[in-house]
Amino acid sequence: MIKKLYLPLVALMVLALSSCGKMGELSSDYFTTNPEVLEAVAGKVPVTINGKFPEKYMKKNATVEVTPVIRWNGGEAKGQPATFQGEKVEGNGQTISYKAGGNYTMKANFDYVPEMANSELYLDFKITKGSKTYTIPSVKVADGVIATSELPTAASANASYAEDAYQRIIKQAQEANIMFLIQQANLRNNQLNSAEMKEFHKKVAEVNADTKNFKLNNIEVSAYASPDGGLKLNTGLAENREKNAEKYLNRQLKKAKIDANVDAKYTAQDWEGFQELVSKSNLQDKDLILRVLSMYQDPEQRENEIKNISSVYKTLADEILPQLRRARLTANYDIIGRSDEEINEAFDTDAKVLSVEELLYAATLTNDKARQ
Repeated sequence: MIKKLYLPLVALMVLALSSCGKMGELSSDYFTTNPEVLEAVAGKVPVTINGKFPEKYMKKNATVEVTPVIRWNGGEAKGQPATFQGEKVEGNGQTISYKAGGNYTMKANFDYVPEMANSELYLDFKITKGSKTYTIPSVKVADGVIATSELPTAASANASYAEDAYQRIIKQAQEANIMFLIQQANLRNNQLNSAEMKEFHKKVAEVNADTKNFKLNNIEVSAYASPDGGLKLNTGLAENREKNAEKYLNRQLKKAKIDANVDAKYTAQDWEGFQELVSKSNLQDKDLILRVLSMYQDPEQRENEIKNISSVYKTLADEILPQLRRARLTANYDIIGRSDEEINEAFDTDAKVLSVEELLYAATLTNDKARQ
């Protein structure tokens, strides 16, 4: 008799425990969305969610509320929830069979915000069984949000105005150096045929030929002597270097039929250039040398004090002073940009040829808001 009663009691206990157990986590495999990746359309993010409750999942006395939620770093937006219920629940939700499970479809439509550009769509689940309510882990069902349609266009954007840096006249200079040997002022062929000198003459010819885009202002000849050797000697050297460089330049301009103003000058002892080169060097005692330059203004005293620094003078004579024995040619010219009329014409025909600064400047040439 006891055995006959025992088996039915065990069955009843298993059934009772089964009906009281919590409904577990759902796999993302049970869900699909259309579109697969969320997309903004006319300021909204619409999505259709297809879901499935598997067999023997929905308890007969349970209700499940499913809420779609778009989440991003620092925020979220919730959609309209849908309710599903077991077979013994009396309510207005869609009934899902415990034994067979069931499929369902729900729609959501979110208001788009820019933060959704890097977001994910989740489903939140709230389960009610009798007087008890609990949640199970949310399930990610889609990524979001493609927002191409929300990018501003020329028609939709509110224009803002920025300062332009457009300059119609831009001053430029092309330089070349003619180097001299110590205590000499004669021009050497290797200097006159250097790549630097060839580039100088090429630019001068280009500027002179293209009067629409360039204007050649003048060419400067600046001749120098290094600060060693005494003031009298260096004055004569610098003056002769200036004369020889100027004569050479005038011959080249005449040969090329280029009419340009030539301004020539010389500096007998280039202490300024000396100080600059020492400052940029890796000389062991350069701080000491610079201190001498600041302490003494008399050229001869400067030279004597520096020569007394025997540990570094040979390096100065080999590396620094030769760079100061030179004549520098400088072609000063202007780059002439588009006129107001040319900018407007280019904008009307092919705006791509205009630079950003020209486009910004073009906006100041009209009061037409649409054109701006």
